[in-house]
Amino acid sequence: MRIRTVVTLLLLWYFCIPASAQLSDAPPEIQNACKGFMKIQLPKNDRPTLEEAKTLAGCVSEDLYYGIGQPADPVKARKCAYTEMDRNSDMIFAGKGILMMVYANGKGATRNLDAALRLTCEVEGAPFEIAGRIAHLQAMKKDPEEDFDVCDDVTSGFMMGACASHNEKADGAKRQARLNALTSQWSADERQALQTLQPAFDTFVQARAENEVDATGTARAAMAMGEESTLRKDFIDALERFEKGQLPHFTAAQFSQADAGLNTAYGKIQHRKDFSYGTVTQQGIRTTQRIWLQYRDAWVSFGQKKYPAVSADSWKTWLTQQRTKMLKDFFEQ
Repeated sequence: MRIRTVVTLLLLWYFCIPASAQLSDAPPEIQNACKGFMKIQLPKNDRPTLEEAKTLAGCVSEDLYYGIGQPADPVKARKCAYTEMDRNSDMIFAGKGILMMVYANGKGATRNLDAALRLTCEVEGAPFEIAGRIAHLQAMKKDPEEDFDVCDDVTSGFMMGACASHNEKADGAKRQARLNALTSQWSADERQALQTLQPAFDTFVQARAENEVDATGTARAAMAMGEESTLRKDFIDALERFEKGQLPHFTAAQFSQADAGLNTAYGKIQHRKDFSYGTVTQQGIRTTQRIWLQYRDAWVSFGQKKYPAVSADSWKTWLTQQRTKMLKDFFEQ
């Protein structure tokens, strides 16, 4: 994330206004600059033909530009973005937002920094984000090797959440590709066992993000999505290790020890009268703990079908150690 200063005074001004403020709330310097940029015409020849527009119905320029779930196709992304703009899409990663990057980077069209500046004034953002994008694009006129992304000049919680959602979408597609490759040689029964585990895992991930991530501040959405992304990546990482033979091996005695450690950590949280961790509550942790127990048992069931040589105690020890670390984070700061 990079932030460029257009006018030093804007820094003080920006932090005195809500992060959701838009161009109409910006200081005169930025509004006047945008009045000039809005006179710039977008290249007419870059729009899709009527026939092309018909074939692009329902297209997603974000996926085409970044190559999410498919090979990147910047030219098609540019044409798709124009159709989204015509449909008045106001999403950050669609229409004008994608076109802004197309023209800024010369990716899918001839580089046109003036067109990108015009679009900068139309794409949603807090005033200082708009100012940062303008400064960024103006700097690129002197340094054509630099690139540009709508998430480069983030200052507001709104954009942090939007960019976190975009990153999770991209990461999710990559994780799914890894999972597909990983399970391609599995038997039908093994794949079914994983599908049975998946809902329990998804429920736990959601509970963890909702109940055990401090939602204080404007970046709360990004923090919750970041936790979800981490847990889902760890899930795939673990499966890849297990497929390489790096399986857990613990005894019943080790599980008893791990379980005792978990109960101690959990009890320390629940019995603490002055527990304080932002928006996280003891009740939220209790709810998540019950859901985690269901997930643990679902994993053991999956593990015994997919990796029958691994004991239930081994799986429970491995999972319990992970959960204990999560709980300890609430009082070991």
